Amino acid sequence: MDSVTLKNWFALNNYYITYQEDLYEIFFEISPDEYREKELFYNQYRTHLDHLDDEQILKVRTGFLEALFFLGKYHKLLREIERDLIFVIDKNVIKFEDRDIYQWLLMLKGAAQFNIGQYQKSIHIFQQLTQIAPSNLKAKKHLFKSLLQKRHPIFKYVYIAALSTLGFSLLLSLSEVA
Repeated sequence: MDSVTLKNWFALNNYYITYQEDLYEIFFEISPDEYREKELFYNQYRTHLDHLDDEQILKVRTGFLEALFFLGKYHKLLREIERDLIFVIDKNVIKFEDRDIYQWLLMLKGAAQFNIGQYQKSIHIFQQLTQIAPSNLKAKKHLFKSLLQKRHPIFKYVYIAALSTLGFSLLLSLSEVA
């Protein structure tokens, strides 16, 4: 469905939707890559969706957060995601849809902070993630990227080594040509 058709459908059928279960099913009828429609739907029916059971709420909320991320609405995502982090801690949710939901939410939060230039905050999040799960390569990669963007002092020597290696390679190639 395109967004205009979807908006009209919502308007025409608004009063026919009486149960939260119907809303839940309709949310997941929206194509996975139609992020704008997911955001519109969630925002329009937010108060009704909050009355679903815990698993359904989490499923809808993760779909909504993912939509915000892919739409580049990082500030809004950061305002919304705290609620979900608290929710999974309070409800002691560890695995959800075959993933560690707490780590997934932290990754999303850290990536959003990185994308809006809050490198120090993203460093903190990715450091937490690497402590929680030392084998999480994505967290290590994002931590490294955040440190590079922040121009962390530890990388002063990495820059110098990279430049000197590049310079040495250039000198070798020039000497071979001559």
